[in-house]
Amino acid sequence: MTIIAPTDLLTIDPQGIVADIRWTAPATATYSVSGRFEGTDTHGHGHQYLVLRDYNPLSSFFSPGNAAYGVPIPFSFSSSFNAGETIDFIVNGTGGGDFEATGLAATINTVPEPSSVVLAALGFAGLLAAGGESNRSVPPSPGGSAWLARHARRGGRST
Repeated sequence: MTIIAPTDLLTIDPQGIVADIRWTAPATATYSVSGRFEGTDTHGHGHQYLVLRDYNPLSSFFSPGNAAYGVPIPFSFSSSFNAGETIDFIVNGTGGGDFEATGLAATINTVPEPSSVVLAALGFAGLLAAGGESNRSVPPSPGGSAWLARHARRGGRST
């Protein structure tokens, strides 16, 4: 056996053709993608690794060319995706079918919208500023005209 597969890698063996691991965006968002390819066959010869958007070679995120056994090839990028768009992690076989086992590790996370981060920071700043006034009551969320009428009868006081 010539394959040594680290436990943190998914082993892909194209057997002389193209092997594809596909991720599909579940929602429209910006995603960060990071990971690595690594040759896992001790007799491996170099073959091509690719990361493509919607299996389109014209929109490659990552195409380092060839690499061999034990050489980690890291990748990292962020991009906006519509729901249903894909990222294809490709190991392109050399045609011979021997000694082409390759490991893949990938992590994909959504990137928070800048406005969400700003709103969270403003909310936190507001909590810090109001820290000494914790004995104030906060009115319930308005429930229509009935709540407004009860609130007005109390002279604007909350209970």
